[in-house]
Amino acid sequence: MCFETPKIALARKESLTAAAKDISSSGDISPDSDRTWEDCMLDGDFAAAWEFSDRVMAERAGHPCYDWPRHLQYIWDGRELAGKRVLVRCYHGLGDTTHLIRYVPQLCDRAKEVVVWAQAELLPLLRTVDARAEFIPLHDGVPQTHYDVDVEIMELPHVFRSTAETLPRRVPYLSMTGAAGRTRERRCDQSRGELHGDVRLDAIETPHGSSRGGGGADCSREFHAGLVWASGNWNPARSVSLEALHPLWRNTGVIWHALQQGDALAEWHGEYGPISSKREPEALARVMMSLDLIVSVDSFPTHLAGALGLPTWLLLSRPADWRWLREGEESLWYPTMRIFRQRSAGDWSSVVAEVEAALATEHRAAKRLATERRPPAG
Repeated sequence: MCFETPKIALARKESLTAAAKDISSSGDISPDSDRTWEDCMLDGDFAAAWEFSDRVMAERAGHPCYDWPRHLQYIWDGRELAGKRVLVRCYHGLGDTTHLIRYVPQLCDRAKEVVVWAQAELLPLLRTVDARAEFIPLHDGVPQTHYDVDVEIMELPHVFRSTAETLPRRVPYLSMTGAAGRTRERRCDQSRGELHGDVRLDAIETPHGSSRGGGGADCSREFHAGLVWASGNWNPARSVSLEALHPLWRNTGVIWHALQQGDALAEWHGEYGPISSKREPEALARVMMSLDLIVSVDSFPTHLAGALGLPTWLLLSRPADWRWLREGEESLWYPTMRIFRQRSAGDWSSVVAEVEAALATEHRAAKRLATERRPPAG
C-alpha cells in the first residue's frame, strides 16, 4: 500500500480541475464578493462555508452523480440522520478518512446505527474510534449493507455544522490499545503540541531495537524523530527535498527515522538514521508511537500521527489546504500538532531554519529531563 498511487494522483488532479469548474458555476463563489468556500475555511469562518455548501446542495438537488468518479461524487442530500441507519462512504484519501473519522462518535450519538465503508488497510485502527459503529471494507462495487441515509466522510463537518469552537478536537481518537494490545503514556503541551521529553512506551520495541522507557536507548544522548518529506504527486508543492532539509542533520543528537513511502524513499541512504517505514497503517502507527517526534509534510502520516495524539510538526507549503487556516502555529484539528509555515510559496528555507531551532530546544529539554530522572549512582 502506498500513500499515493499513480491512479489516486491522477484522480486528485482531475478533482482539482472539476472543483475549480464547480466553484465558478455552482455557487461556491459569493455573488457579493470573490470569497470562496475555501477562503471561509482558511479564515476559520466555518458558518459562512456551510452557507455556501447549503446553496450548492440546493442547486444539485435532483441531479444524481452516481456515474461520476467516486472522489467527485456528492452523497449527502441534506436529510436528517437522527434515528436512521447511516452509511458513511470514504471515497477520498487515507488522510481524509483518518482526519474526519473523528466524527463517528458524534454520529453514533445521533443516528440509530452507523456503518463506515472505509479503506480496508485502515480498518484495524478505525475500529478503535467507537465500538458502536460497524466498519466494512471499501471496494469498487456497491456496499453490501442496507442503510436509510448515506453521507461521504468529507461531508460530516457540514452535517454537524462544525465551527472552530465546536469541532471534535479530542485526541487520541485512534488507539493502538484496541488495535494491537499496546499501551503508551505521554505528556504534551496541549496548547501548542510541543513535546516535553516525556515519552514512555512500555513493551513497545522501537525500530532501532531498544525499548523506550526501560533499559533501552539513553535518552540523554538520543532523540528519535520520524520524517516524511514527500507528499503525493498530485501536489508536488507540498513536498520538500532532502537537500533542503540538510540543516537538520547538524543536530547529531537526533536519530532520524524515514517514514516515507513510495518512490521518494529511494532518496534516503541511511546516513542520518534507519528506514522505519511500514506499508500498513497499523504497523506505521506502532513505529510512530515509539518515536519522540513526527516531522512531516502535509500527507497521510501527518493525520495518523495527529489522530494518535502524538507530538507532530507539520511542514506546511503555501497556499495551505483548507484544514490548516491561513496563519498560526496551532491546528484546530490536532492539539498535539505544531505548524511550521512557508513565509511565501516555495520558501522551505525559513521553515527548515525554524524547525532546526525548535528541534535543538526540544532535544535539550529531553536531555535535561532524562538527567533529572536518572537514578542516583550506587
